Amino acid sequence: MNSNAIAYLQHYQNLGLTPIPLCTPNPEGGCLQHGTSCTHPGKRPLVRWRNNWNPTPAELERWNSQGCNWGVRCGPELVGLDFDKTEAFYRFLESHPEANSWPRTRTGRGFHLWVRPKKTIRSQSNNGLEVKCGGTYLVAPPSVHPSGATYTFDIAPDGTLPEVDLEETLGLGQVDSYDRAERYESVRQAAPSDFALRYGKSPYPPSLCGKATKILTRSDGKVKHLVSLRCWKWHCPKCAPLLQRYWLRKLLHIPFRFILRLPTMSKPTALLRRIGKPDYAHMIANGISWLFLTGGDADKVWEEAQKAGYDLIAGDISGDPSAEEIIECLEDALCREDEPLNSRRKVTHSRGLLKMASQEDRNDESKQQCDCGGGEDVKASIDNALTWKSEVVMKPVDEVSRELEQQGWRVLWQSEVEAIAIKGRAVKAHDLNIVD
Repeated sequence: MNSNAIAYLQHYQNLGLTPIPLCTPNPEGGCLQHGTSCTHPGKRPLVRWRNNWNPTPAELERWNSQGCNWGVRCGPELVGLDFDKTEAFYRFLESHPEANSWPRTRTGRGFHLWVRPKKTIRSQSNNGLEVKCGGTYLVAPPSVHPSGATYTFDIAPDGTLPEVDLEETLGLGQVDSYDRAERYESVRQAAPSDFALRYGKSPYPPSLCGKATKILTRSDGKVKHLVSLRCWKWHCPKCAPLLQRYWLRKLLHIPFRFILRLPTMSKPTALLRRIGKPDYAHMIANGISWLFLTGGDADKVWEEAQKAGYDLIAGDISGDPSAEEIIECLEDALCREDEPLNSRRKVTHSRGLLKMASQEDRNDESKQQCDCGGGEDVKASIDNALTWKSEVVMKPVDEVSRELEQQGWRVLWQSEVEAIAIKGRAVKAHDLNIVD
């Protein structure tokens, strides 16, 4: 490693960037840290470099003293425009003359341009240009390429990186550049969620969502239970938050090993086959495709993700993702609304993942019943006493609740799906069960 590497690292931190120590390529093959088995010599991180990696000057100096390559983390402060072919780079400069003044790195095969994004854009590839954003990194000077060439600045960043609206300037939006437009549109209009299909998706349209389809009245006339109709579709403003919370809670405790962000809306069947078909959850939201894996060989996942152009967001060769990283990624995939609710949103899954989630539910002590003496006899007597009459209405739950209040009822509890109202004094204690 060059003796002036520390000066480079200090300069990167002054720009607001995070340096990442990378393995050192071995001229005889592989890298010095991992041997000949290294599939990406000179580019493989030596630390868990996600959002929790914020090295101190002492840590940087310690890594540098061991001899290593260096990268910089991409994200809100940096987007890298990666050209592996010089012809594509010079064509880009001809069509975008303003890029001639942008910070430029000469790599072993091509060039990197460094800019600060005016607004967030996902990683993608387009006409020989690879855009590296959040969840990725750039190999930076003074690193050494496996070919022996040294990464150098043709134009070094001076004080700050130029701010660029990549969507407007480069025509790079959220639309999948890997699939043709007509295929992408057909995916957007497909069924909203097979999770919802499995758990009671209603055939009714969203226009009927929130209507009190049934009012169950206790035999003594003291309690009314309002049941609301749900369409269970991601693009329904009333159902989407329920689906988000339900699946966030459902997936939160699954020990995911890798989290990837994909540049295509299609399910990554080929990748899953090549890495041994681990249990997974595949989510699509806000034009972004997420893949959560419960297992797999780290080297194999890393290699295949790189080949497919997928960004490894959390979980790498250094170990499992932290609980905070899993929560952050799940919230991004399930709950964040950067686009209108009628944008594409879907979750697919493998059968093993559902079994794992169901096991978590069974292990939840709060959902287990106590083994009380005579419990079954008590429950049977209560079930016999609590008979219900049912009527069907088609009014909003709020409206029905207001009508009941005008008639002297008191609404004890109301959610997006149900409401319970009571009238008069409570019935005798032996008729009541707090769970029922």
